[in-house]
Amino acid sequence: MKFLVILLLIATVTPQAYSSALQCQDVLADSQNSSKRTLAELTAKYIDFKKQAPVRSRNYFQTLNEKYPRDQGQKAYEEWRKFAARDNKYLSKILAAIINTPASERLAFLRSQSREQLLKMEELLDAYLGMDIAEMDRAIDSELNASSRRELYGNEQIWYAPGGGQQTNWKGVFEVVDAMNLQPGQIVTDLGSGIGRLGFAIGLLRPDVQFVGLEIVKPRVEFAAAAAEKMGFANVHFVAGNLADHSLQLPHADHIYMFNPTTQETSDLLTHRLAELAKVKYFKVYIRNRIDSDNFAKYFDRISSGAVSVWERKK
Repeated sequence: MKFLVILLLIATVTPQAYSSALQCQDVLADSQNSSKRTLAELTAKYIDFKKQAPVRSRNYFQTLNEKYPRDQGQKAYEEWRKFAARDNKYLSKILAAIINTPASERLAFLRSQSREQLLKMEELLDAYLGMDIAEMDRAIDSELNASSRRELYGNEQIWYAPGGGQQTNWKGVFEVVDAMNLQPGQIVTDLGSGIGRLGFAIGLLRPDVQFVGLEIVKPRVEFAAAAAEKMGFANVHFVAGNLADHSLQLPHADHIYMFNPTTQETSDLLTHRLAELAKVKYFKVYIRNRIDSDNFAKYFDRISSGAVSVWERKK
């Protein structure tokens, strides 16, 4: 009897402030011929702008309170929307400048950064790795406008919201990769791979390891696969599939990651299928959030007649 190890990973602008944002137009104008120095400038501008967001918001909110009496709240709200739109437009320009930089330059820049520097980037990493989240959101919206969610995905969860929806953050992704203690030639599968962050981390950090991401939302699969190809990640693959489909063949893997990918009913089915696989192949399962680790472990132990050890990190 082979054993399965489960690892749980519990895991706006005043004129003065906005003028500083306009000072980097020279950087954006040169983005088509971006160098490592330019990428560093773009990254610093983005991080600094985001860091100062709470101060800008508080100052602008005070400005609106002084400008409008309480009975003119709608006017204040409309100005607030314009304010937020300016912020978003500026940040979108930086993201577009990064995405339009040749993939080889983006990859070289990322690999020159320390883990601490990479974590400071957060959502910037999506752009560096070629993921145009806004464009992907538009593709998902188009799909959902053409057909109902139930027609496309049944009762399954797709965790869709503007900005990529619910995804493992980059800090969590790097934690998972570290916990896996990967060996050359091993295979990692993400069941419910979302926008593909775990796969991109594998491509960036471990080109000697194979990755397969299984995701129900086809636009996510298409965008992630296209980005991985452009980045030259030959070891990273994304496949469309519904975990509720009994005929779906689960990829054989040494490490399996799940971040709340299914409904409870499908989760029960998936647990049983993983237990059956564990009878013929040793692998580890890494679970993050919203799944009751103790019940999962006990259930798996019972139906597989095997031993389950739980490694838990609560934040």
